[in-house]
Amino acid sequence: MDRKNSGQYSCTVWNPVFGTRVDSSNTVTLDIKYRTVRLSSIKKNITLEVNRNLPSNVVCTIDCNYGGCGSSIIRVLRNSEVYNTIHPNQSIFPSRQALVSDDGIYKCILSDNTESAEDIHLHILYGPRNVRIMKGLTNADAEIVLREGYTGTSLTCVSDCNPACSISWYKDGGVLSPQRWKTIYIISNRRSSGNYGCAATSGIEGTVSSKQVKVTVHYSPKTVKIMPGSNVYYSRRGGRPLENITCQADCLPECNYTWKIEMPYWLDTVFDTGDTLFANKGFWYNSDKRFKCVAKNDVSERESRWITVDMKKGPDNTRITTKPPRGSEHEPFEMECSATCKDGCLSYHWFHDRKLIHNGERLHFSTLLKTDNGVYTCTVRDYFGTTSKSYDLNVQCDSTMYDMSTDQDDVTDQNVTSSLSSAKTTNRRSIIRNEEILTLRAEREKYNQETKKLKEEAEYYRIKSMYLKMRMIQSNKDSD
Repeated sequence: MDRKNSGQYSCTVWNPVFGTRVDSSNTVTLDIKYRTVRLSSIKKNITLEVNRNLPSNVVCTIDCNYGGCGSSIIRVLRNSEVYNTIHPNQSIFPSRQALVSDDGIYKCILSDNTESAEDIHLHILYGPRNVRIMKGLTNADAEIVLREGYTGTSLTCVSDCNPACSISWYKDGGVLSPQRWKTIYIISNRRSSGNYGCAATSGIEGTVSSKQVKVTVHYSPKTVKIMPGSNVYYSRRGGRPLENITCQADCLPECNYTWKIEMPYWLDTVFDTGDTLFANKGFWYNSDKRFKCVAKNDVSERESRWITVDMKKGPDNTRITTKPPRGSEHEPFEMECSATCKDGCLSYHWFHDRKLIHNGERLHFSTLLKTDNGVYTCTVRDYFGTTSKSYDLNVQCDSTMYDMSTDQDDVTDQNVTSSLSSAKTTNRRSIIRNEEILTLRAEREKYNQETKKLKEEAEYYRIKSMYLKMRMIQSNKDSD
């Protein structure tokens, strides 16, 4: 029943046969009691920034036609739930600053559940708040691991904003331009690894950033290098090269390294593990061997090129040079030892008739003497071992020209005397070259040695004869 039906009512009877109309003799008055509530507001849609004062001019009033009906308590509904309780003509909002929770649709309702026909919508502007990165329907983990070449992943930046915030994405602190979408797709490429974050911006409460999400893309090695870069390396027997031979590969997670050796009639055989060749084993081969490195992680593996390792015993091309070419008595003389040493020669030692006499590359004589004759040996040492070279020094006599008038006493052999006499006859002051004198002296020395030997033999027989004579005398005495 509606209040519009209130008023005076009467009736009329009409007879269609006689064509007569008769009105009722009385009237009835109908007075309908009513009570309604109204929500009064200048605007039906109110927009308000968070933390601003709530409006005070939105009130609820009661419209009724009987006594005492206008003093009832009014409930204020927000989104169909009780928000506040007020008296008629009182603001529906409390006297405070707006909260995000104040956003909603408002109505007034009386105790008999009579609702206001009008409502208002309060829009609270706020944000950004609760900015976070989602992977699918859940919050993204602190670290996301991908494998290169496989499916990537999508990340969504979520924030509480009204109106919607603008989104910016960052990688390792730099803006991902022109990525301004809420959702980005990260491909599974090693260059995609990094720390990702997003920021939501509004004109209401500024900019708020999310926590970072670390994206790690695991990848296999593309290239396996052996350092230092060479095709042939040298090692000493039972040891290792002077410079470590290492295997290097760019891979994530870190690769494990295996060294393989080429063996005849066999497949590649594992020699050792670790990034350094000969770290755990020495080189015990007499001939060269080929090796390669295998780098492997949980994504894939890759092999290096083949390298050759050969055994080296020591320096090469060890030699001795002299200055001057031949040593002469009473003259300065120098011997120099040189060699080709890989990675440098470490030491030089000189030996004379197996006795150490000097350390260094050069052996210098300020004045040569005959007593310096003999075999000189130079030993050169490098990382791989030691090699030697010998030189037989034969000191030549002084190259001074001899005057025969002062050198006669040195010649005692008869043949030598005859030869010299012939030379004296022509010219007593004739000069004989040093080489001829050396020949004569050699013959004299031979003569002296033979004479000495004959004397020693004569003495031997003399003593033996005396011994036999004494034995005979003793024998005769025993017979008597």
